[in-house]
Formats: sequence, structure tokens, C-alpha cells
Amino acid sequence: MQETRLDTARIRAARQMIDPLFLDTPLYLCEALEPDLGCAVSIKLETANPVRSFKARGTEVVTGLLAANGSRAAVCASAGNLGQALAWSGRDRGLDITVVASRFAPAAKLERIRALGAGLELVDGDFDMARERAADIARHEGVRLVEDSLDIETCEGAATIGLELVDAAPSFDAVLVALGGGALATGVGHVVKALAPGVEVICVQPLGAPAMTRSWRQRRVVTTDSTDTIADGVAGRVPSRRSWTTSCWWPTTPCWSRRRRSSPVCGCSSTARASSSNRRPRSASRRSWRTVTASPACTWPPSCAAATSTSTPITAGSARPPSANPEACPSPTPAVPSAGRRTW
Repeated sequence: MQETRLDTARIRAARQMIDPLFLDTPLYLCEALEPDLGCAVSIKLETANPVRSFKARGTEVVTGLLAANGSRAAVCASAGNLGQALAWSGRDRGLDITVVASRFAPAAKLERIRALGAGLELVDGDFDMARERAADIARHEGVRLVEDSLDIETCEGAATIGLELVDAAPSFDAVLVALGGGALATGVGHVVKALAPGVEVICVQPLGAPAMTRSWRQRRVVTTDSTDTIADGVAGRVPSRRSWTTSCWWPTTPCWSRRRRSSPVCGCSSTARASSSNRRPRSASRRSWRTVTASPACTWPPSCAAATSTSTPITAGSARPPSANPEACPSPTPAVPSAGRRTW
């Protein structure tokens, strides 16, 4: 494995800085997807925490270091999830947090940011315009600009998910990760490739927000003029050069998800993993047999194991998407080994 900015020892140490509320999130076996995919599918539920996303793993590390160094303020741009996480972590450490967001961001997320005590500034534009404004505030006021996927702390905080996946039983063959700015993909990918090199890491991005995937394929930063997806957490137009190059150090496969309305993702998770079944569907390709689904963080109730998202299952050999009926997976089952299954 080639060297990156990330360090596995620091990632292990990061767990000590993160509030236990955000660690060891549930890992469920979703049997509803097995008939269509022909493999065992486990869903890691990263919405089962107070800010409903994995982002707090990174902001806990960032704000812990800021408080230890005597810093009193920080600013970030956010589509909603990072802002909530930074507001939560900053409040607990007495930091003055400012979040810049698009006024078109989900109202529930904006209200939650305000409720957590952060200052909120709205811009007439998308996330990338909010990012430019946050950078201006940081320069003018001399405060820390927290940029998810650019800050090594956010990547290594997200990487603790990878530690939990690798340490969990049973073993698995592939991990699918939602791809936005790259913090989650970089962190989880680094750990999985370092500790379980035989596992395939696949990044999933909406067709309507393909900037990072195009950058990965062309080996240069590629921007888009607009985005077209309801998955606001991964709707970026302008990948940063540093986050793109970090993500490209380890061998992964980025994929675009097909945009189907009400295509289900069992669990509002940020990562999913798969282990093979003895029964391979004759009509399915090798990729469709091996891969499972992942969705960006959302506000679906964490107690429910079925949700909808435009980050749809990549099931190239499936004749139809799995059922969108929430009752299809009413009672998540803990991921435990099943008789007759094998791993390849």
C-alpha cells in the first residue's frame, strides 16, 4: 500500500477523542437485499447518533485539538451535516462556531444547526459558493476553517468507521462508501486497504453530482457547472485537489449510481459491506454479485432499516430494484455468520 497523509496509529488514537455516542454504530444484516444481490449485505447505521451522520467523528477530533491548543472559534461551509456535527462538537468544548450554508439547504438541518448554538450565515447559491464565503470569513477573522476531506482530522475521524468494520465479524468481500468530498472514502479506504487488503473498496456517487468520480477517472480535478440530486450531502461541483489526490492513493473503484426514484437503501448508512453467497444468479455479472448499497447520511429515523435515496443499489445484473416497501426490512438483524456462506 502506498503512503498517504493518513496514519493508522493516529486513527486508533482518534477513537479516544471521539464521544462514545458516535462510536461502534450498529452493523445490521439486511436479509431483504439478499435475493436480488445474491450475497449477504450488512449495513452500518451511521445515523444512529445525535447529529444523524458520520461527520461528528471528524469534528470531535478537530475541536478537541482546537480546544487543547487554546483556539476559541472555527468556521465551516456545510450542506447541513458537517455544520450540525461541528456545532455539536464545538458547543461541548466552548468554541464559537460559524456555519455557512446555502439558503436552499434542507430547512430541518439549518434549524438544527441554530438549535445547537452555532452562528448560521446563508448564501444565495450552492455548497461551493458557501465554501468560498467560509474561506473569506476565516481569512478576515483569523479563525480555523474546517474543510471536510481537506483536514486530515476529518478523514482520520471518519476512518474509525473502517476500524469497526475490519474488527467486526464475519469477514467481508467489498465495502461500498458514499463519495462526496472524499473524507469518508479516504478514511475508510485507508484503513480497509491497510488492515484487510483483499477487500474491495467501491465509492458510490450520484450521476447528478459526478465531479469526484470524473476527477478520479481522468487523474485531474474536474469540475461541473451544476448538480442534480436530492442527496445534498454529496452534491459538490468542485473537488479540492488535495482531497482528490489523497483519495486516489489507494486502489478503489468509483461508481456512479443510477438515478431511480424511490430506489431503496436498507438503512440510512454511509457504508455497507458484502460477503458472497453460495448461490450466484446466472444472469448477474460478477460486479452485481459482489456489490451492495451505500447511502449518504440523512434524517431518516435511525430505528427504521429501510429508506430511499438517489444513491441507489449498483445491481447491474438485477432485473429490478429491491422492494421500496419499508416493511421489507422491518427488524434489522445483527450481522452474524450464517451457515452455508463462504467468503472469496
